[in-house]
Amino acid sequence: MLEPEEKASKGAFIPLPIKVAFLAIVTVAAITFFLLFPPLLADDLKIRILIGLLLSVLAGLVASAMLLIIYQARKEALLSKDLMSKISSQRQDLQTLFAISKTITTTMQLKPLLEKILAILMPIVDARSAVLWLVDQGKLKKCWEEMNCVYGDCPAFHSTDHRCWSFSSTLCSWDHAASASLGERIDECVRCPVLSRVTLNLAAAVGSVPGVDEPPVVSLGDSMCRNVLLQDPKILVFHSYPPKDDVSPQSCFRQVEWVRQDTDALARYPKLVEAQSCFDEVIDTPMTRIGMALMTKNQIHGLLCLGLDRIHYVTDDEVMLLTNAAALAAAAIENADLYYHMEKRNQQITTLLKEAHHRIKNNLQAIVGLSSMQLQQTTDPEALRLILDNLTRIRSIALVHQLLSQEDVKFVNVAQMIGKVMDMIVQLLNGAQKHFAYEISGTDVKVTSQKATSLALIANELATNSIKHGFADRASGRIVINVSGGLEGEAAIAFTDDGCGLPEGFCIEMYKSLGLQLVSNLVQDDLNGTFTLACDNGETTAMVRFPL
Repeated sequence: MLEPEEKASKGAFIPLPIKVAFLAIVTVAAITFFLLFPPLLADDLKIRILIGLLLSVLAGLVASAMLLIIYQARKEALLSKDLMSKISSQRQDLQTLFAISKTITTTMQLKPLLEKILAILMPIVDARSAVLWLVDQGKLKKCWEEMNCVYGDCPAFHSTDHRCWSFSSTLCSWDHAASASLGERIDECVRCPVLSRVTLNLAAAVGSVPGVDEPPVVSLGDSMCRNVLLQDPKILVFHSYPPKDDVSPQSCFRQVEWVRQDTDALARYPKLVEAQSCFDEVIDTPMTRIGMALMTKNQIHGLLCLGLDRIHYVTDDEVMLLTNAAALAAAAIENADLYYHMEKRNQQITTLLKEAHHRIKNNLQAIVGLSSMQLQQTTDPEALRLILDNLTRIRSIALVHQLLSQEDVKFVNVAQMIGKVMDMIVQLLNGAQKHFAYEISGTDVKVTSQKATSLALIANELATNSIKHGFADRASGRIVINVSGGLEGEAAIAFTDDGCGLPEGFCIEMYKSLGLQLVSNLVQDDLNGTFTLACDNGETTAMVRFPL
């Protein structure tokens, strides 16, 4: 069984004008045949009538077939043209959405982002101007103070974010579930005096419509802002006409339905309702203004307005593209806002970190200064030794801190750090002006700040031990340091000197040296590694192994 629409389409295969043309051609052909070849006898009349009818029908069929071919070709051409127009329009729509998506991912600074968004949206309706207002967060007031609220357990009560409408379950809205989005609560929120008092500042503007000045500040309580928030989709279109004479007011109409692209010319005039004029000044030419709300799931960011210097009835395709583009623009603004606050927080942390580095540096320098003063005023050899040992340890910690604060990195190059420690040790402990030399080789190994401090103390103790004990009775000495790492996530540092070697039967556990005990504890507790000492061919090697 064919449906009614299918039957109609089957019956309408041959258009009515072709059928009328067929009948006309048959009639004209028959009359012409009788006029050109009149019958002479009665018997000849029947034959001529039959021949005339056959020729007339044949001529009608041929002519109708030709007309039908021409009609179908013209129809196909129109359909092809319409299809190409739709494809071109859809390609433009995709390019617009792609441009906005690219802008979201490549532009994080708010001002350039807003200008790019407006420049992308204007060609959709060939607008002459585009203006964007954003919520002035600096003038937001606490909702509980505005409403004299006493609900201390409300999620908006103690929040530093004063945009109370972004919370899904405030105690002043019992009618909505905790998971309700702003779009589901917007009808209640627009009636709230807190939201109505929110102001929006002019953030970006591109182009202009002659004779129209956009206000620098608007309020969400204004009729246009309130109405566009209540729309679904979030768009309003107004058509304004200048006054007909000096005493008549200018008229304004709101477009309440959208023009369909596939309708004929007579149906391209949508339904309009009379509205309050959206222009304070008197205009002299017809104009169209398109307003859109910039909203995400739980946030109102602002309002966007496109101005046209002519009347333009917005189509359903344009509405879909504009609202989708506005949603992407709102997401971009939200990302830029988050980026701004993240950068601001990062600057605060950087400032605090610099201040902490400065104070730690001053404290370490003060300790070093006091130790140096005490070192100069002390004559007891044992006291001098203790003060000097502690002074080198403090300076080793200060070197690591200096590396971290100057480079502002999380990781420290081990070879570079050990080199600075060795320079400091040789300078402090070489009071007899002996010839000490050191050499550092190996791979580029980097460790965290915590491990770097422990390694600096270890290098300090091992170098001090070599100079004080290994080179005690010698005029010169040489220390070779090899740094290796990367194999199976383990690093190794070998300290080798050509000093007097280890005592016979040496054992770290039995040896009471504070420096070696400190090295052993640091390797085991802080580095979770191993520490060994060995003597071979007159050279003593201290090996430190630890996981990276």
